[in-house]
Amino acid sequence: MDEKFFEIEKHRKRLAVIDSRVGNLYYSDLLEMSSKLNINNSNEKKLVFLICKNNFETMAGYISFLRSNACILLLSQNISENELKVMTDLYQPNYIYGPSKIKNIIPNSKTKILLETYRLLELKLNKKFIINKNLALLLTTSGSVGDPQVVRQSYENIISNSNAICTSLKIKKNDKAITTLPMNYTYGLSIINSHLLKGASLVLTDNSIITREFWDLFKKSNVTTFGGVPYTFEILKKVKFENMILPSLKYITQAGGKLDQNLIDHFYKICKINKFKFIIMYGQTEASPRMSYLKWKELKKYKKSIGKPIPGGKFYLINESGKKIIKNYTSGELAYSGANVCLGYANNRSDLSKGDENKKFLNTGDIAYRNNQGFYYIVGRKKRFIKLYGHRINLDAVEKIIENEGYSCACTGNDKNINIFLNNKNKTIMKKIKSTINMKIPLIKKCYKIIFINKIPRSENGKILYSQLK
Repeated sequence: MDEKFFEIEKHRKRLAVIDSRVGNLYYSDLLEMSSKLNINNSNEKKLVFLICKNNFETMAGYISFLRSNACILLLSQNISENELKVMTDLYQPNYIYGPSKIKNIIPNSKTKILLETYRLLELKLNKKFIINKNLALLLTTSGSVGDPQVVRQSYENIISNSNAICTSLKIKKNDKAITTLPMNYTYGLSIINSHLLKGASLVLTDNSIITREFWDLFKKSNVTTFGGVPYTFEILKKVKFENMILPSLKYITQAGGKLDQNLIDHFYKICKINKFKFIIMYGQTEASPRMSYLKWKELKKYKKSIGKPIPGGKFYLINESGKKIIKNYTSGELAYSGANVCLGYANNRSDLSKGDENKKFLNTGDIAYRNNQGFYYIVGRKKRFIKLYGHRINLDAVEKIIENEGYSCACTGNDKNINIFLNNKNKTIMKKIKSTINMKIPLIKKCYKIIFINKIPRSENGKILYSQLK
């Protein structure tokens, strides 16, 4: 990939970043800073670990490493020392770029460059590895930031999806997006990529949406858009988003999981009253990441839908025999084809030499159906179905039924029993949930157990960490 990646040069005079710590930076400033981090000193493709914060140091590194033809593994700022060491042993990076304290964690390294609060470390490798020339990014998919399996994304994946998002959302150079999600999370990164591509502005902050500092920065910067996962909207409802006066806001996007129907209704009303748009999207890291969107004008009529594929993409429904389903209103596994489908997975440095294993086709693992108008609806996860006493049970559906009663829960299970985890210990609640189960779910009492826990474990992007529920 040459130095014109994202064609940032043509945006030199435009405002690129509003950093809550250092102020305004133009694309020319980012170019100057990223040039200091240039590691393209040979024909050998390098691997860089980038420990992400929503700040200009991370942004400068991200742009520099992409433009210098390196492969970047994006990691959370919350990664533990042990997880970082495990990933370093497995992937053998040439460089690690992150907060200055990383020098104490990676002793067999030398500081190459200091950029404000960040440090670029160079590591000495015992052997050389081949990295596929088309490989641009490595992204984690699980709740555990130290999981060795990562998704391999190409330059084509990033650019094709960013272009499709710019078209779908009509992103313009005057737009300003504020960071509500971690940069290492695929949806958060997608928002950044699509705005960089258009020469738009990014308001960088790690402040939570529950803080006054976040909303003060939002208003001061005249933010036009932000994105959120379902958990984001749960929090927005709690902080009474409907009472905020945000005259610069044009639209909000939602992805990262199915949003509760009550929340969709709640935010639809808020957006309609305040004359900004609410756009629901669907995607996965393996699709770099977004695959579909539901237009604002379609939301009221098709509010349970994930919409239709983004430009350049196509959905299919596959039955249990592996054949395409032609008939509407018939459920099957949702599959997708498009230039944004990732190359495949990697579990160690040797895997980085692999080519395109997916051939632009992705089985999503989601169960869905299509209506007569071509809108798609997710009904559950392929791996979240169990069979109890002859009944096929969708664990996601069980969660949704209980959540519709007003209680947050998480369900796990196997073909013998279901565990329902709640963080409200109350006899009245227990009685009500049991009554709901008896009326709406074909479960006999011995098949399920209600377990009270202090807090439902979630990843930093708000998804339930089922592996931690025991």
